[in-house]
Amino acid sequence: HLKISNATGNWASSEVVLTQSLGYGTYTWILDVEAAEVDLQAVVGLFTYSLNASHAHREIDIELARWGNGATPTNAQYVVQPWSDANNLKRYNVPKGIRNATYSFRWDRDRVDFEDR
Repeated sequence: HLKISNATGNWASSEVVLTQSLGYGTYTWILDVEAAEVDLQAVVGLFTYSLNASHAHREIDIELARWGNGATPTNAQYVVQPWSDANNLKRYNVPKGIRNATYSFRWDRDRVDFEDR
């Protein structure tokens, strides 16, 4: 389990970094946390990322966050970088009470399809 914790007044979190690219395919995560329970200042980020800057670092994201805004009606988003391009960012709400949810995306050469269940 990866966690965010506060030990002795210092926040710490975990990450997994692979030594080689997995490339195109399906990426899946199962989270034992409700999106509504994620701290207002925290971001749960599930993403691909390349150190190569071409193609916006090949960054594709699923993020559970409210970005510090407790009034926002959404708590999750799908992103294909750059987020500022039309149709590359979709914010949505994961209903309260959803735990052990599966978040995934299928990355093909010419498209990305997102899903959560």
